[in-house]
Parts: sequence; C-alpha cells; structure tokens
Amino acid sequence: MISVSTQVNQYLIYMRSYENFISHFPPLFYIAIVFYLVIAYFLFKKWLFFFLEDKEMSSSQRSISRLIIGIVTVFWPIIVPIAYLELLNLHMKYKKEIDFLINQTDIRITDDNC
Repeated sequence: MISVSTQVNQYLIYMRSYENFISHFPPLFYIAIVFYLVIAYFLFKKWLFFFLEDKEMSSSQRSISRLIIGIVTVFWPIIVPIAYLELLNLHMKYKKEIDFLINQTDIRITDDNC
C-alpha cells in the first residue's frame, strides 16, 4: 500500500509537470482556442435556431440532427470552408437565374417608390 506522503509527492510531481506542459504554449495558442470556442458557440447557436424552426422533422430525424449538430460544431474549421465552396459552386452554376431574380426585385422596388 502506498503511503499518504508518497501519494502527495506523486501528485506534486504531476502538478509540476502539468504546469510545465501548460507554460510551454505561446499566448497565440490561447487566443486561437478562444477564437475557436467563440466561433463554435455562434455557429452552434445559429444551427440550433434552424434546427428548432423545422417543425416537419420526425423524432428519429431530430435525434440524428442533434448528433450532426454536435459533430459539425466540433469540426467547424473543416465543415464551414467546404460548405462555402459548395455555395460558391452553386452560385456560379445558377448565376444567370440569381441575377435575373435580383433584377426583378430591384425593378419592383423602384416601381413601388415611383
């Protein structure tokens, strides 16, 4: 059996090694962690809003969606750029239709103001 003083010494050694481990990280690392967490919070909040607004999902779809929201929130640095590239591709593919719809909206707005 290990004595109490030996356990205390082991704990102190562990804490010193942990403090040394933490002290080796540059301040930029902590800024990056805070940035990651802040962006993850805002993305989770936005995605949760869209999730809660969808009233047509079944209970099994909702449970899968909860899991997906959790995974996507953790891996947002990978998911968001990929989704943005897909959005750009979609915009380029349907550019004429999008421009046509925008022009129709602009024409209605100017007609209403006259």
